[in-house]
Amino acid sequence: MKIIFSHNGASFETDYPGTGAGHAKLYRVPVEYSEDGYYIGVWQDTEIEPEPGCAVGEARLLCHARLENNGADGGGLLLKTLETYDGAECHA
Repeated sequence: MKIIFSHNGASFETDYPGTGAGHAKLYRVPVEYSEDGYYIGVWQDTEIEPEPGCAVGEARLLCHARLENNGADGGGLLLKTLETYDGAECHA
């Protein structure tokens, strides 16, 4: 499943690699850590959450999305945005 984040006119696309429930987060980070100033973490519920490796307090969460199973019949995944800050958006 493709997930698209947007913030301040910039757009970032990532793939969700799993078929089970999970999360995706977009962070603003220092350009010394990431050239474009953003970090995307994507993980399944059975995995440990990846976090930016910059100094504590330098990463700012912009968007947190949850991917949930769409019914018991294997209907795929639904993307639900849980938190957004500073005008960030997320969609599939």
